[in-house]
Amino acid sequence: MATRDTLSPVMAAFIGIDVFVVLARLGVRIKLTTLGYDDYVIAVALVGFILMCSFCFMSLSYGFGETDPLVIAKLDNYNVMEASRYFTIAQITYVAGFPIVRISVALVLHRIVQGWPRTQRLLVVSMVFVGVYALGCLLVDVLQCIPLKAVWGDGTGRCLTSSQLAGLGFAVSALDIASALFYAVLPVFLLKGLQMGTRTKVAIIILLGLGAGTVIVSIVRLKSLIQIVGSKDIAAALDLQLESFI
Repeated sequence: MATRDTLSPVMAAFIGIDVFVVLARLGVRIKLTTLGYDDYVIAVALVGFILMCSFCFMSLSYGFGETDPLVIAKLDNYNVMEASRYFTIAQITYVAGFPIVRISVALVLHRIVQGWPRTQRLLVVSMVFVGVYALGCLLVDVLQCIPLKAVWGDGTGRCLTSSQLAGLGFAVSALDIASALFYAVLPVFLLKGLQMGTRTKVAIIILLGLGAGTVIVSIVRLKSLIQIVGSKDIAAALDLQLESFI
């Protein structure tokens, strides 16, 4: 089965899981205490994820990633330009959204380590770094072509070269992996160094597990990016682009 055939159900499943988890978390927080900055930020991150998936759904509906002429002939709304446009917007939304997820994790840790000013300052510095670095990547992504519509073939413009775009992809992956690794490893030291209740320990262990999973996913995405850069087969490259979204 082609990646484009599995991407839609996978995205739909993750939207359902994420909405359930975030709503459950917010419900528990409201019941036990008041909402904090981390709760609002994770809600924003969820909205960003849903938007990204929505744009990707639209791209797939226009036939993005499909190269089989027989299948294309059966697609009533096949449109290469529209497919590319929505996929480009989905990629931009991803670059804008993933640092928000990282910052939400940092805010949770910041709340947990109250009374540890050095650790809190370290987390603040890391959040500023992630935010500024990601903003730079986002600006490059948005300005990859001037005007941006040249990316999906609507007219002409001045665009970054393929090697420069690959560099942007590696820069985003580097931040993705480094931030995921940092926020995954930090809870290990917190478990050793803090006196805390069982509930807090369970929360940190969950964060540790999610962080480890995020690192693995980020490395898999990097592998897909390396294969895209080295691929000379258009069909394979399109499939890898979709695979990176999974």
